[in-house]
Amino acid sequence: MKGVPLRIEIGPRDIRAKQFVAVRRDTGEKKIIKISKNMEKHISEILEEIQSNLYRRAKKSLHESIKTAKDFKELKKLIQNKKMVKTGWCGNIACEEKIQEEITANIRLIPLKKERTPSKCVLCEKKAKETVYISKAY
Repeated sequence: MKGVPLRIEIGPRDIRAKQFVAVRRDTGEKKIIKISKNMEKHISEILEEIQSNLYRRAKKSLHESIKTAKDFKELKKLIQNKKMVKTGWCGNIACEEKIQEEITANIRLIPLKKERTPSKCVLCEKKAKETVYISKAY
């Protein structure tokens, strides 16, 4: 989303030296690669490293942005701080609608793989039936 993952730079000196410079978007690292039959392999390896690095960073960022709320006040504060919030929900659509109305955030995920459910609904404080993840759409 932020640009080309691998930029190829070729100048007059590079042409004379039969090489080019490959610049990684994720780290800014520059690597000189000789123009040869193996250059495709080098580029493939660099692209795989970039993909792996970007995936690792995105996964870390996601996990760092998920917080848990025990009550509505905490939920509201976390949503204002642009976090994804893990909390309990009673399963009542009225509670979901009230959350959406009050803080303009929605239930984004009800995990298929059941997680340990918090004891009470974040809004009405009745017994929670589901663990849900709530956030705003940006």
